[in-house]
Amino acid sequence: MRRLIKTCFLSAAIFSFLILLIFILNHAGLFNHLKLFNHGYRIAVLDEIVKGYKETGQILLRKTVDGQYSTNLWGDDPGYYLLLPPLVTLFKIQVESAVKLVSVIFVMLGYLLSSMGMHLLIKNKALRMKYHFYMIILGTFCLFILDVYIIAYFITSFIPFCIYFLKKKNIENSKLSIGVLTCAVGVLAGFANIVRIHSGTGMFLFVVLLFLLIRTAIIVKVLFISILSVSYMFPNLYLKYNISARDYWLKKHIPNIEVMSNDRHVVWHSLYCGLSFIPNKYGLIWLDSCSFNKATQIDSSLKFANYQIPEKYETIIKKEYINMVRSDPVFILKTYITKACYALLFLLLYFNLEIVVILKIIKADKMYIPFLTTFFFYLVPAILVWPFPMYFLGAINCCLFFFIFISSNQESFYWPLQNN
Repeated sequence: MRRLIKTCFLSAAIFSFLILLIFILNHAGLFNHLKLFNHGYRIAVLDEIVKGYKETGQILLRKTVDGQYSTNLWGDDPGYYLLLPPLVTLFKIQVESAVKLVSVIFVMLGYLLSSMGMHLLIKNKALRMKYHFYMIILGTFCLFILDVYIIAYFITSFIPFCIYFLKKKNIENSKLSIGVLTCAVGVLAGFANIVRIHSGTGMFLFVVLLFLLIRTAIIVKVLFISILSVSYMFPNLYLKYNISARDYWLKKHIPNIEVMSNDRHVVWHSLYCGLSFIPNKYGLIWLDSCSFNKATQIDSSLKFANYQIPEKYETIIKKEYINMVRSDPVFILKTYITKACYALLFLLLYFNLEIVVILKIIKADKMYIPFLTTFFFYLVPAILVWPFPMYFLGAINCCLFFFIFISSNQESFYWPLQNN
């Protein structure tokens, strides 16, 4: 335990120094890369939600530039819109500063969880140093995103702890600690889903598969999976409670307002825009306006003013996407294969020689199933939408822990390093 605490403090000190250095350089104007990946509408909508919260005390209610109230979230996930208004109001800070602060906290926690979990799995000091290097690179990369995308990095950082408690320790002697960990992962995975769509689903699948594969009584498996599933639903229930409270307030004070139901990410919009990755004859480009213009051509009554997305927009663009899949499947397949190759190339560049080492020591093991399932699940957004690294941070982190798990089982392979 002392070594684990020492590792935690040392990791925190190293990463805190990196954070401080980046902020100092940014403040000095030496570079201005410390910015939100998607600085546009999210900050504008969040600023209006904060104004609505200050005036009404209601969550997820916008006070638009024309002085009207709106429940339209611009087709975005509501997590930050739910979490940040009380924080901004309580501490009286700028909206953008609040987003950066919360994002840095998630990245910091993710790095600490990764570091501590790796410390539990690997005993060889040289191996620990090597994997710390990979973790620092990935954590530092996340500091240059500082947006909702880093939530997948944070939640997948629980993987080493799950492996340690469910695989490396005797589950019969650790039921309380495993129960607490399962409940925490369930709640945080559910919260991750409302911050960024399906960011926590991959982690949920990982833990479920892990429980199914470990050797223990069926009743124990059912118990822990039930705890995970129930806790996983809590954040969504909390969100629905706040939406119901807001709608009740609106019905009482502003009965004529149109209450929108699009409080989730516009999935079909992202899929349609993602088809612009390669040159195409359809005039598709990676801009929201491209998709909006197409929908307006189909239905001229659609209006997208003041960051408002009409409810029927998603239905229209869904039909257009399906029509393209049916009429030109070769183009669709070519697009997705190209994006998959691009994402895999990034992984190859990041892990480089580590992949060669792992291929030498890897052995067939059913415990690889949770890792591979979670990895491919988190890789899907990069293939279906766009292969930005921030879109598959969960896959990168999962792949890193997969390598750590294999190395922890084959530390004898590194026998020349045992005395270092």
